[in-house]
Amino acid sequence: MASNLRPVLLVAAVLLAGCSFIMPNPYTAPFSVASTATEMAVDERTLEEMGDDLKVKSAILLALAGEGKDLFMAVSVDVYQGDVLMTGAVKTAGDDQKAEALVKKVEGVSRVYNELHITEDFGMRESVRDTGIELKVKFAVMSGAGFRYPNYRWRATNGTVYLFGIAQTEEEYDAVYDKVRGITEVERLITHIRIKPLAPPPDKPKDEAKPASPAASLLQPQTGVGGPAISGSDPGNPK
Repeated sequence: MASNLRPVLLVAAVLLAGCSFIMPNPYTAPFSVASTATEMAVDERTLEEMGDDLKVKSAILLALAGEGKDLFMAVSVDVYQGDVLMTGAVKTAGDDQKAEALVKKVEGVSRVYNELHITEDFGMRESVRDTGIELKVKFAVMSGAGFRYPNYRWRATNGTVYLFGIAQTEEEYDAVYDKVRGITEVERLITHIRIKPLAPPPDKPKDEAKPASPAASLLQPQTGVGGPAISGSDPGNPK
């Protein structure tokens, strides 16, 4: 029984660690609530899509946890509108293939970006370094003027940074890219960012037929009583 509960407890711990609004700190709760409300307001996803992404992430983490603690701890997963970014470091090609296969089996997954590193040389020192890089990336993205930062995800593995999400415009994408690439510790930058498609222009209302002006009516053929048809002409264009 205990062995069956272990994967569920691992997943719950990870989800709770990333959701401060579920168990708020009483001293920072007002700020956390305000921050969460702001993020939701500028997030490109609908509430339904946010819920779907959370379900997909939970299912993926549960599948990874079911394969054992090592794979669960080695693989980081980010989900945005059904797309999944896999990052982290695994020891063998078999672990890499197993993790990707598990993710692809989860219902609701649209596309998988497998950016796992296969290496034996990844330990606490590398993990701490990558965490520091992620904090700098977070500050760079959040401090950018006009950036909708809730639409971005970022991960670092062995000095390589992965950006994931959606940009409002190509200009925003370029600005975010330049900001992150300018961080000294970032050795390489790989992006999986979609540009938001332009909204179609609104339909123009059909012009209503304008009533003829008094001057225009003078140009229309008129029939005199008992006489021939009389046509007016533009004085500027004599016949």
